Amino acid sequence: MRIDKAVMTLKNYTESKERSPSSAVREAAEDYVRACELINTDLARLEDLLNKNLRSEAMQYANIEPRIEDQVAQLNFPGRVDFEMMAAFQDLPVGSPLKMEVIENLQSAYAEYQSLEHQYRNLRKLVLERAPVVERVNALREIAMLDRINATLIEDLAILEKQLQLDLLKTIRESAQTGDIQEMFEAKEEFKQNWINPPAPGVIEEIETITSKKQEEYSSKELTDLANRGMSYMRAKDYQNAKKCYESWAAVAGRVGVKQGDSYWARIEPLYLWLQKYENDSKVKEFADMQLFALRKALLEVVLDAKCAQRIAEFERMYAEVENSGAKVPKDLQGLFDSTISRMVDYRKKHELFLLAGLFAGGIILLLAFLIWMVARSR
Repeated sequence: MRIDKAVMTLKNYTESKERSPSSAVREAAEDYVRACELINTDLARLEDLLNKNLRSEAMQYANIEPRIEDQVAQLNFPGRVDFEMMAAFQDLPVGSPLKMEVIENLQSAYAEYQSLEHQYRNLRKLVLERAPVVERVNALREIAMLDRINATLIEDLAILEKQLQLDLLKTIRESAQTGDIQEMFEAKEEFKQNWINPPAPGVIEEIETITSKKQEEYSSKELTDLANRGMSYMRAKDYQNAKKCYESWAAVAGRVGVKQGDSYWARIEPLYLWLQKYENDSKVKEFADMQLFALRKALLEVVLDAKCAQRIAEFERMYAEVENSGAKVPKDLQGLFDSTISRMVDYRKKHELFLLAGLFAGGIILLLAFLIWMVARSR
C-alpha cells in the first residue's frame, strides 16, 4: 500500500468510532511502521552529517527526492499520537518515534546558510570565472569567519592556501630574476598572513635568502641614486629637494644599518654638511630679520618726553645687536635711525635748557625776595 494511502487509512481509523481494526488498517499500520523505520534511517544519516559540521552535504542529502522533510511531515500526521495509543490496545504494530529534533537542526542549518548565501554565490562566481587564487582564498576566509562549523569549507580553504603559497613563492623567484623588487617584497608580505597550514620552514628560509640578497642589492642602488640626486640639487642650491633626498637616503640607510664613516656615508656627507650650513645660515638670517623689525618698530613708535636719554641708549643698544647679527641695515632704516636720534637729541637739549632756565628764574625770584626781606628788616 502506498504510504500516503496508508497514512490516510490510519487517520480515518483514528477519527472513526470503530475500534476493531480491519485488515486494511492492519496492512496500513505495517506499511507505516516500515516507512518510519526507513525515514529514521535517513534521519540518522542526516544527523551524522550535521554533527560532523557537514552542513552543505546534509542539506544536499535532505533534498534528494523524495525530500526528507516532506516524508517526515507526511508520517507525522495529525492524530498520530492517538493512533499509537489505540494501537497498543488493538495489537497493531507501532513504529519508532520520529527524530523530529533532526528536522529542527536541519532548519537551523538552512537559516545559517541563507545568511551566507551572498558570500557563497560570490565564491561560486569566482570559481566559475577561474579567478586568481588569492581572490578565492579571501572569499573563503570571509565565509569561514562567519561559518565556523563548516568542516569542508576549512578543508577547501587549506587546499587553496597551499596553492596560494606556491604561487607567491613562484612570484618571489621570478621577481628576483627580473629585478622587480617591489613585486618581490609585496609577495613576501603576503606570506605573513594567518594560514591554516603555515608554509614549511624550508620555504620561509628560501624566501629570506632571496629577499635578503636582493634587499642588499636594491638598497645599495637606492642609496647611490639618492646621494647622486641630492648632490645635484645641492649644486643647484635647491634646498627643499636636496633635503627630501637626504631624508629618503637616511631612511634607507637606517633600515640597512649604514653608519657614518663608511663608503655610503662618504657619498652623502657633502650634502649633509651643506644642509647644516644652509639651515644655520637661515636661522642667523631669521634672527637678524627679527632684530631689524624690532628696531624699526621701536623707532616708529618713539615718544619725545623726559625719558629721551634712556631711549637713545636703548636704540643704540638695539642698533649694535643688529650689526652683531651680521644683518645689513637698509638705507631707509639707517635714515630713520639717524633722524630719530637727532630729534631725540634736540628734544633732550631743549628740555635741559628749559630746566636750566627754570632754575635760573627760580634763583632770581629767591634773590629778590631775600633783598626785599633785608630792606624791610633794616627799617
